[in-house]
Parts: sequence; C-alpha cells; structure tokens
Amino acid sequence: MNNELNRNIDKVRWITLILVLLVGSTSAFLNCLSVYITPLAEKGWNPSVIVFAYTLMMFMAVFGSLIGGKLQQKIGNKNVLKVCGLGFMIAVIGASFATSAWIYVVLMGGVAPLFVYCIYVAQLGNLGALFPERIGFVTGALMVGIYGIGAVLVPLATTMTASMDVMTGIRILAISIGAITIIAGFISIEAPKGYAPKGWTAPAYSISDEEQDGMVIDTSWKKLITLRSFWILFIGQTVMGIFCAGAQGAFIPMAMSVTGCTEASAASSYSIFAILMGCSGLVIGFLSDKFWGPIKWVSFTAIVAAAFIFIFVFTGNTSYSLFVIFVVVLGITVGSSTTLAALAIIPSYCLR
Repeated sequence: MNNELNRNIDKVRWITLILVLLVGSTSAFLNCLSVYITPLAEKGWNPSVIVFAYTLMMFMAVFGSLIGGKLQQKIGNKNVLKVCGLGFMIAVIGASFATSAWIYVVLMGGVAPLFVYCIYVAQLGNLGALFPERIGFVTGALMVGIYGIGAVLVPLATTMTASMDVMTGIRILAISIGAITIIAGFISIEAPKGYAPKGWTAPAYSISDEEQDGMVIDTSWKKLITLRSFWILFIGQTVMGIFCAGAQGAFIPMAMSVTGCTEASAASSYSIFAILMGCSGLVIGFLSDKFWGPIKWVSFTAIVAAAFIFIFVFTGNTSYSLFVIFVVVLGITVGSSTTLAALAIIPSYCLR
C-alpha cells in the first residue's frame, strides 16, 4: 500500500474513532427501553408485553451480528452507517406511532435493534482494521461511547417523559440519533485492504488445529466446536449476556422496586452503572492488550460479578446505599465482560 496513504490514515483514523463513539448512541438508546415501561403502562398497555421488547432485542443480536458483517463486506462500513442509521430512525419513529403494545415490541424490540447490531458489528470490524495494534483499547473505547452516552440518554429520556408525551420524546431521540449516525456515514473513513499503521507489522498468521510457536492461531470452526473451552466460554457469555440485558432492560423499575427510591434516583444510579461500564471497558481492553489476554480476563470478571450478585440477592438488603455499591461493582464487571466478549468477534485475537 502507498506509504503516503498509510500516513494520512494514521492521522484521520482518530476522527473516525470519535465518530464511532457518537454512533454508539444507537446502542445506548436501547437502554432507554426501561424508562418507557411505566409511561406506556399508564397508557393502558400490558407491562409484561412492553418488557418483552427487551427480550426480543437479545435475540436480534445474533441476526444483527451475522447480517452486519455481511453488509460491511458487501456495501462498506460507510454505507452500513447510512442505511442502518436510516432504518433505525424509521423503525423507532414507527414504534412511536404504534397503536398496540405488540406493534411497539416488534418495531422497538425487533426491527430497531436489528439495525443497531448491524451498525455495532460493522464499527467493531472497521475499528479493528483501523487500529490493529490497539484492538483492546478501541473496543473498550467503543464501550465508553455506548455506555457513556447511555449515562446521559437514560436520565434525559426520563426527564423528557415527565415533561412531554412519551411518544413525542421517543420520536425526538430517534431523529437526533439517526441523523448523527447517517452523518457519520459520510464523514468516517474505512480501513483499506492491507492497511498497517506506521511502525506496526502484522503478526504471522495461519489457520490451524495445532499450536505453533510465534504464530497467531485461529482454529478452524470445525475444530473449535469440539473444544471444551469454547463451550465453557460460550455458555458463560450467554448467561452473562442474558443477565446483563435483563438487568438493563428493567433497571429503572427494578431499582425503584428493590429500594423504594424515586424514578429520578433510579435514573441516577443507572448513570453510575453506565459510566462505570464504559470506563471499565476501556481499562480492561488496554490491560487485555498488554497481558493475560481476553480469555483469562473474562473468566476473572465473570467470577467477580457472580460473587457480588450472590451477596446482594441473598442478603435481601433493600438499602439504596448498598444498591449503589452493588451497581458500582456490577458496572465494572459487566463493562469488562462486554468488552472482552466483543474482542472475540475479531478474528485471530481471542484465541492467540
């Protein structure tokens, strides 16, 4: 590749990283679903149906991940942002005009998250190609963007639902976030084939079922599914993902129910949760690049999270102060786990 082009990309790739952090608002918006449960229930919709939007959203992660990667290969990262940003906007606006809870669930919990996951996977792949020497760091930075914006969006959505019709608030956020994503599609850059930052040399690489000294190994999928370590990691991440999604989806009403706090206090505790998830992802991504690697770190953080969940649940304490401490610890461990799970998407990194 032309050295001059390489040098230009070395400089402007940081602008793309910033844009990707802003695009994280699409993922952050999904965390607002818990804010809308009570206002929509007050409109006469069944709360158990409304909550199902978050359950459906979890299943969309699989399809969005597969489709997002294919879309990036076919139309490029910039077009993924434009097309999926527009699709997200239309789906959420459509949900804001829903006349029944089930229509809302399909659009807000199914269609919109599908576009969100396509965007997320495409950005993760593009950042991995733009920053091959800092994969853990930029993945953690992406978590900062998602959860940091989420820390602002959730209280903002709570305030908006208190001051205006809930559907109007949803439309305003959808248009704003969709516009940011589409604009980023015009401004961001894509990693050219064969791009390598100055001073970085791609490690020797091969697909093999045997470990080789000095090589980065990506085990073939046929061999991978026979490994016990793969299934332990897969089951662990699945359980952790279900718990995290469930906790985030019902965070506001859960906090109010457990501690008896106000909706504003519950939203504030979520902000703490979101900020710590983002910051811990950045730190753990950096540490993963330096030593241990993602597999050992994800095991450690999962054990810590499980221990504190056990302590909080089985003590039966309803103190808001204790709940905040629980939120702090859980935010750190969940952010770390989410970042490390994302690293597994990038070929050859997780299994090195």
